[in-house]
Amino acid sequence: MTHRRAPVARVQSVAKDELAELEWRLCSVALLRAPGRLRTIGEAIDSDPDLRPTIAARSFPPRRRLTGSFADYAAALETRFDPSEAEGCFFERDFTPRGYGDLLLVDNGRLRANRTHEANGLFQDVGWYRTDERLQRLSDYITRIADAMNAFHGYCALNLINMQRIRFLKKNAVTWLGRLSGVGRVLEDQAREVPDVYWWNYFGPSFVERWAGRIDSLGVKRVKTAAGGVVIWATDSPFVYDPKVKKLGDYWWKHPLYDVLGGDVFMWEGQKQREPGEVVPSWDDHHRAAGVDINSLAGAEPPSMKRRFLPRVVVPGQQAAPEEPDA
Repeated sequence: MTHRRAPVARVQSVAKDELAELEWRLCSVALLRAPGRLRTIGEAIDSDPDLRPTIAARSFPPRRRLTGSFADYAAALETRFDPSEAEGCFFERDFTPRGYGDLLLVDNGRLRANRTHEANGLFQDVGWYRTDERLQRLSDYITRIADAMNAFHGYCALNLINMQRIRFLKKNAVTWLGRLSGVGRVLEDQAREVPDVYWWNYFGPSFVERWAGRIDSLGVKRVKTAAGGVVIWATDSPFVYDPKVKKLGDYWWKHPLYDVLGGDVFMWEGQKQREPGEVVPSWDDHHRAAGVDINSLAGAEPPSMKRRFLPRVVVPGQQAAPEEPDA
């Protein structure tokens, strides 16, 4: 672990309709439906007493208060999930510091089609995190979840920066008409690029193998994880939103990663999108690092377009509520 202090801008003016939250996302292609894996992930989500969920449900929005631990709840879902469906749950913490999130596990058919398991969430009450000690706790917490999922990539950043990123990328179309219309590409192709440089960046073993020693000098802080990945803090704090910048490349703290790993690795104004597996690990690299023989997985991908991409989400009042564990 290394530490290097750097000047950090603080959150500047925020519009009244823009609520500052800390946004996080983790992606994995590991066999997370194997026996015991849901409990392991649940234990990680439970692992900080100030951040663990108090509410969890398979329907949205979740309103079912946990009577036990989230780990027990997640473990009990194992036998309730349909093996041929993308399944998951929603969770929430309604005590300060508040937060909410979701866990999605895809089926084998979708894994074969290069879909990913995901955990996503937002930490609210961002003022609670404005100390070095609590930011470190937050980093350690998400790292434990990432390791439990054998994630290949993850990030945490202020949502205001991510919303700004989308606005800039929409203007970054190839043609002048596209730029004028705001139709630039905003979704990453995970076999070709990484979406951005963030405050907290998680790179799994496939990235560590690809980039080798190049990551050893990056960031203001680096931590090698128990699962063989690495966490890189690009800044000392996630509170670096600047509403005055005009493009993604105006954030100076992103450029060390652009310069060392390659500008075409990340989505920004200076990127030229490369071929699959050329500058980032390929899907085969991710599967191999996760110990997955993709060709041995049983199960066909569902044919309908809706089921191909979306998990089964139940909205109370429209459909019967799914069976819930007594946990």
